[in-house]
Amino acid sequence: TKQVPACFDYDRVTHEGEEIAEGCKKSCYVNGHIQDVNLPNGEKCVYAKASSFFGFSEKVTKVGACKDGRCDETVECQRTKVPIYSGFSVDKNCTIYCNGTEKQLDDGTMCALRTSTSGFTLGSLFWTASNYACG
Repeated sequence: TKQVPACFDYDRVTHEGEEIAEGCKKSCYVNGHIQDVNLPNGEKCVYAKASSFFGFSEKVTKVGACKDGRCDETVECQRTKVPIYSGFSVDKNCTIYCNGTEKQLDDGTMCALRTSTSGFTLGSLFWTASNYACG
């Protein structure tokens, strides 16, 4: 069985209705110690921001993609996250597109089973990606 480290949540911002990572690392317990662990390659991240409202807030001006723990300007993979509630989001699909090629997400990755555009409902049910569940 593949062991998965226990990780803390990481900072995200909402940009055009989608949650993207502020950075490309998260803190995890690995062998009893806290370590920075890279977010998956292809995870959307904040590449650039600009101040707005006289410097009181910041606006995302460019979205990048995580690559080996850093936010890269080139977005090779189209991976979309949908917010379920504040601070918790899942992948919109169980597949992503990288340079025009469809790729299955790793087994165990949470992804949306169904989404809704209604403002009244939470908007999404989620499922865990597996060889049998996604499609």
